[in-house]
Amino acid sequence: MKEPHIVTCCCNKMCRDCIQRVHHSSQPCPTCREPNFSIFLEKRLNSEILDLKVRCTHHNNGCEWVGELRDLKKHTNPVDGSCGFVQVKCPFGCPVPYLRKDTIDHESVCTNLPPEKQIKRTMRITDQFKEELQATLSQFQELYKSESARVNELTTQLEDTKEKMKSQFEAEKKQLLEESKQQIALLTQELKMKNEEHQQQMMQLQQESKKKQKEILEASNKQLAELKEKMEKQHQRQLTDIKDKMSIELKELLEESKQQITMLTQEMKMKNEEHQQQMMQLQQEFKKKEKERSEAVNKHLAELKEKEKQMKKQHQKELIDIKDKLSTELKELYHDEHKQRMEESKEQSKNIHQELKQHYDEEYQQQLKEAKRTLELEKRKQLEEVRIVLAAEKEKLITEYVEECKKATAVIQTNLPHHAQHNQAMHTHNTVNPVPEQVPHEGGSNEGAAATGGSSAGDGKTFTGLSKDVLLLMPKVREDCSKNMQFFPEEGKAIIIASSEEEREQCVMQFQNTYQEIIKNRQLKSGSLEIPPAFQIENMFGLLDEFEAKYSQCHFSCDQKARVVRIVSMSSRQFDQAKKLLGDRLTREKWEEKTGKNKGGGGKPGKEAMGFKISTRPGSSEVLSLNKNRKLTVKQGNLVEEDAEIIVNAANGQLKHAGGVALALNKATNGELQKLSDVYTRNY
Repeated sequence: MKEPHIVTCCCNKMCRDCIQRVHHSSQPCPTCREPNFSIFLEKRLNSEILDLKVRCTHHNNGCEWVGELRDLKKHTNPVDGSCGFVQVKCPFGCPVPYLRKDTIDHESVCTNLPPEKQIKRTMRITDQFKEELQATLSQFQELYKSESARVNELTTQLEDTKEKMKSQFEAEKKQLLEESKQQIALLTQELKMKNEEHQQQMMQLQQESKKKQKEILEASNKQLAELKEKMEKQHQRQLTDIKDKMSIELKELLEESKQQITMLTQEMKMKNEEHQQQMMQLQQEFKKKEKERSEAVNKHLAELKEKEKQMKKQHQKELIDIKDKLSTELKELYHDEHKQRMEESKEQSKNIHQELKQHYDEEYQQQLKEAKRTLELEKRKQLEEVRIVLAAEKEKLITEYVEECKKATAVIQTNLPHHAQHNQAMHTHNTVNPVPEQVPHEGGSNEGAAATGGSSAGDGKTFTGLSKDVLLLMPKVREDCSKNMQFFPEEGKAIIIASSEEEREQCVMQFQNTYQEIIKNRQLKSGSLEIPPAFQIENMFGLLDEFEAKYSQCHFSCDQKARVVRIVSMSSRQFDQAKKLLGDRLTREKWEEKTGKNKGGGGKPGKEAMGFKISTRPGSSEVLSLNKNRKLTVKQGNLVEEDAEIIVNAANGQLKHAGGVALALNKATNGELQKLSDVYTRNY
């Protein structure tokens, strides 16, 4: 039911469209059949219906908006609505409808765009291409770093394995030699022990034989001679047997030791062969990875070349379209009576071409410098070919773009030969106090940042003749500038302090790049605001600190004597927003800090109340005289901790008034005050 209306005859609620159709056709009431009746809007039910939470009508298409019914038309309005799924017509006469969220995509395809929009589109495309190039360069650098680190790890691992294998081989050799020496020593000791035992046995036998000889000498000499011969024979036999056994055992031991040594040498050879095979496999894997990496780099370079060719083709097409449109527009303007507009458009096109040319030249030069620095710091040998190819292609792009710009200007000049004498400077800047474009130069020389005549102290460098606004913005935009740099905005001077020549060169390049980046920013703005007389200057510094923290691309400074606040910003949007908000805060009533103002609309304050200041210190209190017999005590403190008999507060039954006093007390009592209020309303 939309816009419910009440019928006076039967008090029924009906839709507005239905009951108005019946009423205008002079028909009776559809419920009670009363011929004469009147209707009026049921506001309470209508507000309840409008308060209902609904989804967007394009929810099925992807819109996630949820809000009140009264805001649905505003949300889906095709002119100034916020729904991105509403179909919108092209403001430039294109017959193709599109969704509001696809406006940027449509502008990139639309053929009816004005030349300014087309130039912005080309600039946006080039910026995207630059970002892609930078991203690919960073990815390539990361890949190179990771691969180089991996290669270094593999080389270190290989060296470690080589050293370990060498140490193991030497240790095993030493162990084998020591074991063989120990075995030989043990064998020699055993032989010595056996010889000693045999000698002892022989000595014992000799002693026994002597005893027997002594005993038998008396018996017979013949038997002794026979016994001696027998003993000698036996002794010789035993000695020969012992010698044979010893020689056999020594031969067996030598053969076993030789076999063990041959086995060990074979094992060492097998290990060496396995190690060599592993080394060969690692080398092959490393070569494969190097080939894959080189192929990936070549593919990436080919893709970059193809992208650059596509961008060249797109730029050429867009330049041809712009030339055709400019030529047609210039021909039409040539036949019109407004020659001044024709001259302005011609001059604007020239300025735009010059600015684009300078912008692209400077950006390409900066990119070349940064690429050279990063590539020189890393391994130069492996990336020299890639750097040369990229530099050559970039130079080709620059030269081709310059030639295209020259051709375009030549075409424009040939189309307008008769009006070349009437060209005047009609280009004006709409910025608020634009900062003059300067390039930092050393020691006051006129050759910009490339001069070498600047003063230097130790390893420091001094730049003079700089812009005050840019020096104020540099520490805010680049926080790392304050480490090795000192800024003097009032004197237009900056000093770079470094401990070595390399650090000084890096700081100088960083300073020059940031200075040129800020000075060439087209959105750079500066302006000032007057501080009202009623505003207390002591509160200005806290307010400026608040704005400094809120706006990241703005700098605020206060001149107490002139009572002026100066604003410098790199963003025109932040500049306008900060200037407007700061002006509102300066003129706001609470910053004037006077107690005689009547915010509630009740009567005028007395004369004695004007001029009193309300203290903001915790626990402070002041007494202000409102009338002859009335006084007002203003105190800074916690209301919950005060000893008060009566508290007057404008609140409803739920204690949720915007004043906040009853709400604060209810929170402090954990909801007990709400219960007492409910009991009081029920009883009275």
